[in-house]
Amino acid sequence: MTHDEAVATTEHRFTALFEPDEDGGYTVSFPALPGCLTHGATKDEARRMAAEVLQGYLETLHEDGMPIPVENDSAKA
Repeated sequence: MTHDEAVATTEHRFTALFEPDEDGGYTVSFPALPGCLTHGATKDEARRMAAEVLQGYLETLHEDGMPIPVENDSAKA
């Protein structure tokens, strides 16, 4: 027996800032998402970590019933 269910999806895009660290690697932050940041030893690792932390951050907001912020143009400047 199959069960049909509607599933809603939304695409979100956020600017990620990659800043080189003095000791090597990169810190990644998202201006529109306060406290959402991560680090990677290489730019590729930082990209992977950024995707993971962003997903976790948005999932937590959803689970807590909080709205997902909308990035405005000033956050991209």
